[in-house]
Amino acid sequence: MPDPRTAHEGNISLDRMDVHEHAALFFQTQEERDRCLCRMVCLACQRDEACIFVMRREDDESVRNVLSMAGLKRDCLSKDGRISLVDPREELTGQEGSASLLLDFIGGLIDQSLDKGYTAVRLFNDMDLLGELLAEPDLMMYESLSSELFDEKNAIGLCLVNATTGGPSAMRSIVTHPTLIIRGFACSNHFFMPPDELSRLFGSLPSIHFILDKLLEIQMSARGSDSSEEDLKKLNSMLQKEIEKRQMVEWALLRSENDYRAAMNAFPDVVLVTDNANRIIIVNDAFLSAMDVIGYDGRVIGENLQAILPFLSKDLKGELEEIIMTRSSMIGRQNLTIGEAERAYEIRRYPIKDGEEVGRVMTIVRNISGPLSGQGAPSAGGQKAGRGVRLPQGKGQVKA
Repeated sequence: MPDPRTAHEGNISLDRMDVHEHAALFFQTQEERDRCLCRMVCLACQRDEACIFVMRREDDESVRNVLSMAGLKRDCLSKDGRISLVDPREELTGQEGSASLLLDFIGGLIDQSLDKGYTAVRLFNDMDLLGELLAEPDLMMYESLSSELFDEKNAIGLCLVNATTGGPSAMRSIVTHPTLIIRGFACSNHFFMPPDELSRLFGSLPSIHFILDKLLEIQMSARGSDSSEEDLKKLNSMLQKEIEKRQMVEWALLRSENDYRAAMNAFPDVVLVTDNANRIIIVNDAFLSAMDVIGYDGRVIGENLQAILPFLSKDLKGELEEIIMTRSSMIGRQNLTIGEAERAYEIRRYPIKDGEEVGRVMTIVRNISGPLSGQGAPSAGGQKAGRGVRLPQGKGQVKA
């Protein structure tokens, strides 16, 4: 954890960001994200600016933690105050998502804050959330046109992008933001495409030729105008070979990932992997089927295991912490009653090491008392036999 007394100090490149900026903040951990948000909130307070977090209502506690790091009271967060959290799912209920609708909504939030007398507005967008509201072409156009919105108004737009997800979402954010914040430092984005240029792609991502051309353009600029044509041909050839190598690596990784998922789904037992904060990061088909059996119809990836399955062993948090600290596995058992049938489940938990540290835990749940429609049941655990729990039996639609 960063030291709250120093987490907001020392990053000059963030300080230089002024109104009309539109940036993508790439982060790999919540700690890295919160350090940048902390600095931005501190700057907003110094400059009499408002802060609007466009995030899930469930992220309320996370935002309050950022306020604490910035030396502010946690109750500073309110719907209509200087620092607010707005969940667009609540405000736009029943309306079909589109780039223009979301732009009007965001523009309205900015105007409301400016009307209260604040000098400017800092807007923080959770891109995973906006990805749930808009289809890919609309989301790409929204991000691109947002730059014009911030040019028109006294506002800074900061889009929060989880760099660990990679793939299309990362590429989309790269081409639609004039400024990138990488490892906490702001830099100009050579890959930015203005809206009129991006619109020609018809909602698709740029080709590898676009990346190659931009890389070549950057290299030419660095080498100076006196580079010979022969040098440029050599450079172009080298870049082409490098991109071909990267493509081969990407295909190999994709094939490896597909093989891994196929192996996970071949298990008849429930299998899931959680991080050291007990958030679900990987599940197999048996887990999703088990959630369907008990009637759960929400998202699972990224959610806290205990939050979506509150009937699990109350010692679960302590057990997971013990596995992480001791780096040892654990075997337990719990009885569950689903409908009228009682089942006993064996729960095995294994630490997944990253070097010397344990960052994830794999849980395998096996039905040891007989078959169950839906293949398995939710996991629970402990070193001793767990208590019995009665659950309703229902059908839902579970989203990974």
